[in-house]
Amino acid sequence: MTPCRQRIRLGRHLGERTVVLALGVLLCLALAGPAAAQGRRLALLVGIGAFASGALPDLEYAHRDVSLVRSWLLDPMGGGFAARDVTVLQDDQATKAGILAAAAAMARRAGPDDLVLLYFSSHGFYTQDQVVGIVCHDTRPTGQTGPQGGPIVERDSTLTRDDLYSFLDGLKARRRVVIVDACHSADLTEPERAPAREDAPHRDQRGATLVLASCLQAQRAWESNELGASIFTYFILEGLRANGGDLVRAFLHAQRETERQAQCEKGWCQTPYLIMLPSQGSLFLGADRES
Repeated sequence: MTPCRQRIRLGRHLGERTVVLALGVLLCLALAGPAAAQGRRLALLVGIGAFASGALPDLEYAHRDVSLVRSWLLDPMGGGFAARDVTVLQDDQATKAGILAAAAAMARRAGPDDLVLLYFSSHGFYTQDQVVGIVCHDTRPTGQTGPQGGPIVERDSTLTRDDLYSFLDGLKARRRVVIVDACHSADLTEPERAPAREDAPHRDQRGATLVLASCLQAQRAWESNELGASIFTYFILEGLRANGGDLVRAFLHAQRETERQAQCEKGWCQTPYLIMLPSQGSLFLGADRES
């Protein structure tokens, strides 16, 4: 089988996909260069393995993905997050309303010097208007099947890229990371609407917004029986440990190893995708690298 072509993109993208949204694993984000004031690290981790609708297939490792990410975040040698600052939502807790409420509560707490992390492990399915949505516990299928083989779902019952960017635009925190482990998840890295205003929080040059997607739009995000986790989440965590919390290097490691594992174990290409705003700078995740 032809090997997948490795790629990393900083900026706009083209792609498609289906399963887990998932935001990965992160910690203390500090920019190399002028020292940034220390702040809190706040995380919302969402893992959905069972769904209210029997028409949506269960996921085997969504709960384990969240557990692995949380363990790394709380590890003093890893992210060094305080337990009180890490919120976990799973299955029936992770309705669309429940996720939005938890995200809003975190946004109210977050100040300019804080780091905010969102991580998702779930399905990523297409809506009736061909937008990819992160599937919540109460997402409603339409009864139709999409061109990629997965069920088509009702848009207002999912989390779309507009939902994610509306949240990011309203944050006071200048350091933010989103990790989505789901099929077609690169479709969630750019907003559909017009670009955010120049004075929006994520344009602040003293901070950064980083969005990591587990695959391109036309690809699936695979779970691995060999690894006992979703492939991308597993290797992002491995990359963070191996590279001292350097997120860009961790992503490059995860991109390479995810492509290899998916090809060898599943016989399919899975190419992770990265967008960073601004498009330059070294980002570090981990308590020991915060400045």
